[in-house]
Amino acid sequence: MKLWDCFATALRTLSSNKLRSALTMLGILIGVAAVISVISLGRAQQVQQREAFASLGSNLIYVMPGAPSGMGGMGGTMGTAVTLTLEDAEAIARNAPSVAAVAPVVQTTAHI
Repeated sequence: MKLWDCFATALRTLSSNKLRSALTMLGILIGVAAVISVISLGRAQQVQQREAFASLGSNLIYVMPGAPSGMGGMGGTMGTAVTLTLEDAEAIARNAPSVAAVAPVVQTTAHI
């Protein structure tokens, strides 16, 4: 069978089942549009996350000891247990290749 015969058979079949052909094309169109929409939403979310991190003003990460106490959640008060040591800071600097520098800080509060 030649290429032209295949093409003529395909056109004859599509024209004989017009509703089926239209519904098939509509299904393909909806599927492609859904995939494109999901991909574009994912990329938009990535851009939004990058802009949110860039708006912080620096590329710093603060690691603090303890766990949030009470119902404070992420913005609540930190726990009082001092669990990080100087050795932990040295281990982060030594074992994390993506970390450019580590600066351990001691922070405390007191009544004056």
